[in-house]
Amino acid sequence: MFIIIGGDGKEYGPATASQVRGWIDGGRANVDTRAKRAGTEEWRRLGDFVEFGGVEAVAPARPVQEAGEAGFEAPEAQPLTLASPWSRLLARCADGFLELLAAVPALVVLGPDLMKVLQAIVAASREGEFNLEGLETTRLMPALALFAALQLALLGIQIFLLSSRGQSLGKILLGVRVVRADHDEPPGFLRAWLLRELPSGAIQGMLQLVPIVGFFLRFAFVTTNYLMIFREDRRCLHDFIAGTRVVRA
Repeated sequence: MFIIIGGDGKEYGPATASQVRGWIDGGRANVDTRAKRAGTEEWRRLGDFVEFGGVEAVAPARPVQEAGEAGFEAPEAQPLTLASPWSRLLARCADGFLELLAAVPALVVLGPDLMKVLQAIVAASREGEFNLEGLETTRLMPALALFAALQLALLGIQIFLLSSRGQSLGKILLGVRVVRADHDEPPGFLRAWLLRELPSGAIQGMLQLVPIVGFFLRFAFVTTNYLMIFREDRRCLHDFIAGTRVVRA
């Protein structure tokens, strides 16, 4: 049995020689990959072991018995593969689209007052005062209540899924998930939501408040943050804050 150091600096294994050969064939390891035999402390190149240097053949791997029970093979330890940048971007777009869908029922309730509300919002952005004059509040208040209820329900679902399995609805659709960067386990509520989402949102909110150039500063921050997924480790700023990374599910 062998333990190897993956390209991300993490340890993977114990794995049989056959499994390690599969990793080599799949491009996940090579003869220069650091490795050691399970139960030892000496790290060497994979190519230094007779099993991978072509010096002698390796006997067929036998089933590994665990906890004294025969007949069960140890689960294969497969290195996780980083999610592609495009799957991450599409997952974020899918989450945004779901938020838009959750707003549709409120817009339907608002009905003919929709244009009046939009005009009031535009006027408020110019004059700094939101004027409800001329709006039918008998439709406005139920629409606002429905909007808030659906958005909060969607937010609760997203927080639960991110905390328990490292996936939002969009990430489930695109087949990616968030894991802790240190041991590839689900991130939990603290990392998945409090550290991964809130600080980034707070920074965007503060930048938006800067007079005149606030919109451009916020746009530059969001763009820079998401362009970081094209780095080799494919981690954005919020990944570094929360100590997470995104991998294929």
